[in-house]
Amino acid sequence: MEFAIADGLEFTKAERRTQTVHAGDPFQTNPAGKEWVEAGTLEFQEKKRVYTFRCRLASLIVTDLGEGTLDDHLKPVHRERQRGEAVELPAIMDGHVYLITHDMNKMWKHCTLMRVKMQSGQ
Repeated sequence: MEFAIADGLEFTKAERRTQTVHAGDPFQTNPAGKEWVEAGTLEFQEKKRVYTFRCRLASLIVTDLGEGTLDDHLKPVHRERQRGEAVELPAIMDGHVYLITHDMNKMWKHCTLMRVKMQSGQ
């Protein structure tokens, strides 16, 4: 995965990093306060060769921005979740870019842009 983390929805000058994650391994998507670590944790789940996201707490919003690079999505549009709306996390697609935000955006300023590159295991 390639990540860009910003204090809002402007990723032009955001720091980037890469990370290798295996199905079932938790990973942090947001460097917010230590007391909120679980809220920023995602993992990839695999069931019958289909990969999906799983979040530790239901407050993350994951938006599939489609195929491309991080540079293609430096100013993404955030979709607000409506009150009472069910949490539906998108399937994980190779080469897609995802925007990760949080319902508690007044306290949780960071946003994450993530591009997934999938590789099959040996």
